[in-house]
Amino acid sequence: MTTKTNLADDKDSSSDNESSIYAIAGRLDVQSRLLARQLHEAGHIYLLYGLLDGLNLSYSTLKCLFDVILTNSKTSSSDAMHEWTLTPAGILVAATESITLIVFSMLANHFKDSDKNLFKRYISVIWPYLRDSLKGLKNSYKGVRSAIQVANLLGGTNLNLLILPVGLAISGLTILNRIWLRHMINLRKDMMRTNAILLQSIENNENLSREDYQRIKNSIFKQTQEIKNKHQFAYVVAAYCGIADSLYYYIGVLTLCSFNWPLLLAMASLCITYSLVCIATRIYEEYDNQRKLKISQLKIELTLFIKENTPILQANFGRLQEISELIALGNKSQELLDEQDKLTINIKATLLELKNKRAQLKSLSTLSPLQACLEGMRHGLAAYGALSSILFAIATIIVFTTATFPPALIISCISVGILFLAGFVAYSMYQHYKHRQKEGVVVDKPYEQLNDMLKDLKQIQQRNISLLREPEQTPKTRNFKEEVKKVIDDGKKVPNAPEFVFQQWFETIRSFFSGLSKGNKAVDYTLNPLQELASDGHYHDTPVMIGISFAASALYAFTMALRAHARSFGRPPISQPKSVNSKQTAAVETNPKVDTVPTKDDKPYHTPPIIRQIKGEGEEEPLPFEQELQPPPSKGQDSIVAGGVPDNSQIIQHATQTPTQPTPLSRFTSLFHRTNQSSNAQTEGPRLTTSSFPSKNVVATEKSEAFNQDNIVSSSESDIRIVKKQNFSKSFSLGLSGFSLFSRKENFVPPTISAMTPS
Repeated sequence: MTTKTNLADDKDSSSDNESSIYAIAGRLDVQSRLLARQLHEAGHIYLLYGLLDGLNLSYSTLKCLFDVILTNSKTSSSDAMHEWTLTPAGILVAATESITLIVFSMLANHFKDSDKNLFKRYISVIWPYLRDSLKGLKNSYKGVRSAIQVANLLGGTNLNLLILPVGLAISGLTILNRIWLRHMINLRKDMMRTNAILLQSIENNENLSREDYQRIKNSIFKQTQEIKNKHQFAYVVAAYCGIADSLYYYIGVLTLCSFNWPLLLAMASLCITYSLVCIATRIYEEYDNQRKLKISQLKIELTLFIKENTPILQANFGRLQEISELIALGNKSQELLDEQDKLTINIKATLLELKNKRAQLKSLSTLSPLQACLEGMRHGLAAYGALSSILFAIATIIVFTTATFPPALIISCISVGILFLAGFVAYSMYQHYKHRQKEGVVVDKPYEQLNDMLKDLKQIQQRNISLLREPEQTPKTRNFKEEVKKVIDDGKKVPNAPEFVFQQWFETIRSFFSGLSKGNKAVDYTLNPLQELASDGHYHDTPVMIGISFAASALYAFTMALRAHARSFGRPPISQPKSVNSKQTAAVETNPKVDTVPTKDDKPYHTPPIIRQIKGEGEEEPLPFEQELQPPPSKGQDSIVAGGVPDNSQIIQHATQTPTQPTPLSRFTSLFHRTNQSSNAQTEGPRLTTSSFPSKNVVATEKSEAFNQDNIVSSSESDIRIVKKQNFSKSFSLGLSGFSLFSRKENFVPPTISAMTPS
């Protein structure tokens, strides 16, 4: 008995320890994310990173130039660069290059690409392309040089004459690839942001007309066609980028020290394996990004389908319930039976289409075993990259001691990398397998529930007629209309595949140790005159420079790590619409003349804003693509929204509506009258809602009439109400406006939910 009690106590204590460990880990994770958000919103870490990155880029670019010039030369490029930068011409060129890149980098990291100022906007837009070009030039040339040196060791021949021509050719092609790939990735991100905002607008709007449904569907189709050809070519570009980067990141490690022949062959085989995995994961990464864009489009299509067909399904189920009860009472006329069959066929066709659309979204949201394997390889390579950065940081420290690099360190690093790959592949496949098993049970749940409701309606006809005729014995009647809406609302959300943050954390670790080596190079570059010529004929750092190098390395390491942490965990995801903080929201709601202030979340977006022409009071000139997308006006209706509003505090008004009869009212009252008149005009157009659901429109109409008759509401309350109405209207119209301007990035900014300024 005592033994059992002790075992139970040990089990309880172990469970308590485990729960406390999870609690501590959870608190640490929350604190780290709060820190990342604070760093991202403040933006100072980006400014400091811009300064250090510009300095490092100026050194690496100049060093790469000397490496190219002195290819296959016995003269050390570092010594030649040291002597040249001591000449007047060298000082002038180096200082000009450094100041230009540093200022350019700092301004680009500080300015936003959505800034109204043309100079600020294009500084922010151009810098990433310039930085990619310089980094691609350096990495590709060094990668080709490392690969040829390893080939010399393996083949026993001298191929050094190929370094310069092949290196320059690969570098030039890499620059073109990186520029095109960044343009395509930014275009796709803008589409995903616009889709997220449009999806949110559609979900919050209960009164879309048929023209609105068709217009949005056409926009999604045009978006798909616009990016289709780019996506096909993107796989080739991604594969090439994987080849170029693998030469630099995974082959270059073999040049740190010398190996004997069997060991060199084994290590080279493992490094080639890493290179092949890198190419495969780059192709998969491109596929995954395309998959996420397709998911954002399918979510809009599914939401539109549900919005369009839910009222119809409710009306059909309600009518089918009435017919079933009439048949149960003995009214079995042929007309009722035909109507029942017709309604049943229509309902089943709609449910089948709903099932197919949901299944299509579900198939994209769930990863297959092969995709889960490639996802695990991505995490494994990220872990190996973090481990390699530690290896290069150790190599930097060994340089100060003038000792030789131990081969055992490289062997252990490459071997542990294989374990990382295998471990993360197994973990990823296991987690995605559990997700498939869990979600496979409920994949068709809405379809099955609605089919069961059809069966229940058929059973109504089998009830005892006497029970239906005696109210006290009649069971409680079900409201099939409300049940349909509840089932669809509960089942319209499709869960995404599990996502992990391994890559983000490994990138933070890699950035930290990468900064350790960059700090030493920055000191060598800036304090170049302090270096002394040693007995071996090369220039080395003085003790003062070594002390400064440690401080600079620490500054670089923490700055780069905090910047990577802020970018990974401080920015909102692309699929989440950008929101305004509470202070800005309060300012917008209390003052209609205050536009939404761009936040730091706008930083990675680099598209200038849409410029609209203001035609008159409260009226904006539609953009050319909006005029093409608008259907022909019918009965004076040109609004996106028809009918009432989802709640009592909002009345939807399109940005292009104009008052038909100007009245001498106050500013806010006249705005409300124009909104009310446009809403009344819209109710005459085609509607999807049925007469069974007029409650929201009636409430909105009664409240608006009471407001017009009594005019009791104060000006401040009406001010806030009008701004809320216009916020959603502008969000919805701008959500539609983003589709046709993706190829013209100089005219497009991802729309945000902001207040319209009434004249």
